[in-house]
Amino acid sequence: MEKDPHTEFKEKISERITQAAVAFSNTDGGTIYVGIKDNGEIVGVDDTDDTSLKCAQLLKDKVRPDIMLTSHIE
Repeated sequence: MEKDPHTEFKEKISERITQAAVAFSNTDGGTIYVGIKDNGEIVGVDDTDDTSLKCAQLLKDKVRPDIMLTSHIE
């Protein structure tokens, strides 16, 4: 898997995810993968459900206007 203008890798959940999500929402969209280093190395996450919940909460709390209606987390 390689990064491109519609793909972003994040090793872990952080507020930097909000920056990528806003950038994607202001363009043609994209996909953010959590558990992958910038170089494409897969490191995984400890708990996928918890990671998804934390990501959704971070986007809900930090991004205005709310982009959760047009976002999908899986």
